[in-house]
Amino acid sequence: MHPSIISRLWGALFPGGQLRIRLVAAFLAIYICYIAKVIHEFDSHLPKDLDAENLSLLPPRDDKGDVSISVTPPSRAPSEEITRQRSIVLLGPHERYNFGDLLFSKVLARLLEQRAGYDASRILYGGLVSINMTRFGGPSQVFSMKRIQSMSRNDALHGPYDIVYTGGEALGCNHDLGVEMMPTPELRQLAKKEKICDCAYLVPKKLLLPQKSIIESLLSIVDSFLSPPSNQNFAVVNSMGGYPPIKECRAAVSTADFIGYRDRDHLTPDSAIMTKELFSSEIEDTAKVILHELESFLQEVDQGRYIAVQHKIEGVDARILAQTLDKVSRHLKAPIVFFAAGTAPKHDSFSVYDEVSSLMEERSFVYRSEHVLEVVALISKAVAVLGTSLHVRIMAFIHFKPRITWCSEMKHQKFIQLWDASDAPNCLKVNETLPILAKYVGASPEITMDKTVGVYEDSIQQYLSFFDSWSSKLIQKQNPVDPSHKL
Repeated sequence: MHPSIISRLWGALFPGGQLRIRLVAAFLAIYICYIAKVIHEFDSHLPKDLDAENLSLLPPRDDKGDVSISVTPPSRAPSEEITRQRSIVLLGPHERYNFGDLLFSKVLARLLEQRAGYDASRILYGGLVSINMTRFGGPSQVFSMKRIQSMSRNDALHGPYDIVYTGGEALGCNHDLGVEMMPTPELRQLAKKEKICDCAYLVPKKLLLPQKSIIESLLSIVDSFLSPPSNQNFAVVNSMGGYPPIKECRAAVSTADFIGYRDRDHLTPDSAIMTKELFSSEIEDTAKVILHELESFLQEVDQGRYIAVQHKIEGVDARILAQTLDKVSRHLKAPIVFFAAGTAPKHDSFSVYDEVSSLMEERSFVYRSEHVLEVVALISKAVAVLGTSLHVRIMAFIHFKPRITWCSEMKHQKFIQLWDASDAPNCLKVNETLPILAKYVGASPEITMDKTVGVYEDSIQQYLSFFDSWSSKLIQKQNPVDPSHKL
């Protein structure tokens, strides 16, 4: 055939030049791969133990000469219901002493075990680095996400892993910012080395899937059109704040299967509100130990009363804070006990508390614990709780304590507006503390805990409803003989 004729035929079949040729070639490659897969699967189901002399190209015939065809289906293992066996990763900043972040992972792990039926060995903790957080009340083993990724891709029995983004304001934390929050130069260097994603604590679920060859990837594309993928993993955004996400963190959110925000649409309470419900006995036992430790300090005080106070490094005016706390202490007839809700960079500082304490006229004590449940226990026995931390406010709320929050950030205001009692104080400045706190005390207080109890009970039910909505999908039963079954 003449070359010009071939050229005209090719142009008619594939108008549009190189781009069209590449698209056609890609579809041809996918089709060829699919045919190869069908042939391979068909061949794999043929009997392997037939003798050559018994093979025939024609079906067997009966006595009358008619073709005999068996309609009996091939034998299969009996169908039975089994529970989905994926491991689950709790990803968050629980590789350092962050009060709220450690609470999130503790709450989620206990709910997954007690309410969703997970075995503890199937619950993994992911962060920027691998570290033991036991001394802070956290997990004994946090894995870097680089290590988690390798485990998930190579775990034939329990992978690829599902992932829960535990909460907080991870939507605005890129990897560089996460590295800055590491408490030591060694951990910062390690975090850089273990990086797999530009977002610190929102790693897209696809990064936990096994790596595939080009052929396998093409076959996966074909399979996705024919049936739901059998190796799907799930991702959950758990009561997160700080929307919208920065660009580095959008991919994980946009591909998440279940979403809950504490301050916008898909509204659900902050998971830390579950702390008392899940850890009441541990909190009570720990409180007894703490009160014993404070016994000599509190011995001059009626019934061991004290006011729990926390303040972040940023924005503290030691002299004004000291003067305010002196007034509060005298009015409530109780001393001040300072505590830290996180000692990661830019959080709280015991040295700042020492300075404020030295400027006070009334008695005060700096409680130097860096253990999350010890701090919760301290809050649970206070006569009032003052602080700058959102999760200090939440712990005071769930323990029905008079509470004052020195804040200007939107996250505090959103919690108070959406979840706290209608008569609870809004954000205040330090020098506004006493007039508002005084409304909680006296023979006929203006503010009681009646409304707090009601909204607390409602928020517990709302969070459990959200938790059940996604955890049930992660563990629901499936038929093992149909690997393409959609969860």
